[in-house]
Amino acid sequence: VLANKQVAPFLDLVLVHVYKASADDEAVVSKGALQCAGMLGAFLDAEMVLALVSKHLGLKLEGGNSGRSGPGFDELWPQHKTGRQLTRTVQDVETAVKSFVAVSVENRRQVFSVMAHLLLPSGPNNPLACRALTQTEVRMVLRFSEEGILSDELLPWILGALQSLLHAGGQAAAAEWPRVFDLLLRMRSGEECPAALVDNNMDHLATLVGRSRRELYEEHLRRRLEDLLLGADAELWEERSPKRHVLETLLRNAGAAVSEHVPSLLPVLARQSSPEDASASARVDLLGLVHFLINEEDEALTEALRKHSSELLQGVLIPNCTWRAGQSNNKIRKGGMVCIHSLLRRHLVPASILNEAFVDLMPVLKACLDDSWSPDNRMIACLVMSCTMADLQAEINGEQLREIYPELLKRLDDSNDKIRVAVCEALACFFKCLPHNWSRTLFEYILRTLFVHLDDPNIEIQQGIYAVLESAVHQDYTTFAREAQTAALKSSHPRLCEELARLAESLRQASGEVNEKDVAMIMD
Repeated sequence: VLANKQVAPFLDLVLVHVYKASADDEAVVSKGALQCAGMLGAFLDAEMVLALVSKHLGLKLEGGNSGRSGPGFDELWPQHKTGRQLTRTVQDVETAVKSFVAVSVENRRQVFSVMAHLLLPSGPNNPLACRALTQTEVRMVLRFSEEGILSDELLPWILGALQSLLHAGGQAAAAEWPRVFDLLLRMRSGEECPAALVDNNMDHLATLVGRSRRELYEEHLRRRLEDLLLGADAELWEERSPKRHVLETLLRNAGAAVSEHVPSLLPVLARQSSPEDASASARVDLLGLVHFLINEEDEALTEALRKHSSELLQGVLIPNCTWRAGQSNNKIRKGGMVCIHSLLRRHLVPASILNEAFVDLMPVLKACLDDSWSPDNRMIACLVMSCTMADLQAEINGEQLREIYPELLKRLDDSNDKIRVAVCEALACFFKCLPHNWSRTLFEYILRTLFVHLDDPNIEIQQGIYAVLESAVHQDYTTFAREAQTAALKSSHPRLCEELARLAESLRQASGEVNEKDVAMIMD
């Protein structure tokens, strides 16, 4: 009490000088200033000190006036630097100090740095030695932090203040955990603060609340996601807005709780990743988030994505896979195709929905298969084509297959052998989808092309083509045997052609099918 009475008249002046000294170029001076701040926090009433900090930050307390006016350090202690010489004007500033406001980012950093020591005089290594903050004092610090967090440049210093708050606030801070977690989430979603340090503070908060960090994420998602997504399905977030990064961090850490929010989430993802006006960085970030959600091994989330796969495929992924000029668009197209491949590989798109989307998906696949500048896009397009045909076996029709086969045959001449191997797998799926009465002329044309590539010098390609021909033999035994025998006469590997011809003949006989020679003999 005595200290409060004696120091109070001078505290405003002392604090401003401590702020200034804490940023001194001399490490001894700055360290001493922070030790002084710790002494002030240890002996003086916290609410009285925080009231002055509020004034120095230019914030309005209940029943007070907003103080966002007054001189900063540059006006109080003007200085001029010429080369290596620093000239500082020293003058009587006692009157001006009383109206000091930390307006610049540098000044506000100093205030938050000092406040961390005011709250926790003994430091984080000995938190039990400090006295506990009241609920009112905790709320004051949170108010300062919420105002300061609007500036990315202040985040590391606010994190230091929050760390002190959790140690000094204890259960009073736990009672305000949603606000504290909101601040920590903002720091965790950016690159300004070390992720491990933020996670440690989240774990500390979780311990105070009696939950795990994952449980805090899940509860926060349920409480705050609706507010975060409000209007985001219609209005594009500004590029500098932290909302996108906060959303991503929240969804990546909330686990199974995400599943119940998928219906409201997909329209927002579609709007914020729109190729028409969203930035390249926003589209990349959100496609990365979509890929993460698709590959999460959570049954509830998987079922929610399957239920809303049409909105995801048509609203988010296909628009971002459509060809647009520019290197960034090429990378985005690749990211979108990777997401579609994951979606199909995990069988999250029912065949009926995939069949409806085929008319929009096929132009995208054609463009990627013809992308001469990007082998990765051609490769992923082959994989997507394989998955599409595998999932559509029961529903795909002959006309759709007529559209597919020329694109696959062109890739057999690709300059990248890995793509040629991948397209062999796609062709094997193609033959499994063929209806029995499909065009014989086209079937013959495809077989002739495949037998030409059976002579490829690359053994892996030979084996791939041989497997494709084995899957093709079931379509029409007689036609296949005839084409194989014809190819054997011109092939550099006639043995392979003869083996396939014998396979076709044996399958024909086993099925009881009559070949053309038998028909001629019967007619005679």
